[in-house]
Amino acid sequence: EISRDKSNRYKATLENPQDKKRIIGGQPADIKQHPYVAFMIVYFSSHWEFKGDAGIIGEYWAITAAHCFDFMG
Repeated sequence: EISRDKSNRYKATLENPQDKKRIIGGQPADIKQHPYVAFMIVYFSSHWEFKGDAGIIGEYWAITAAHCFDFMG
């Protein structure tokens, strides 16, 4: 998950990440091992929903797959 600070830069945040365990045979990883990965969530009226992940490619930029935004129509 990333959010913006007052200077409009993206920063990592970890507030109650969901433990989905979808990767079979995977190993737990510390966030410091992968500082370039973002967890994307979207707020829908009353709840947050996971929509995918992204690679942080710059101070103001992240890249993700188009299907992560299929919900937008």
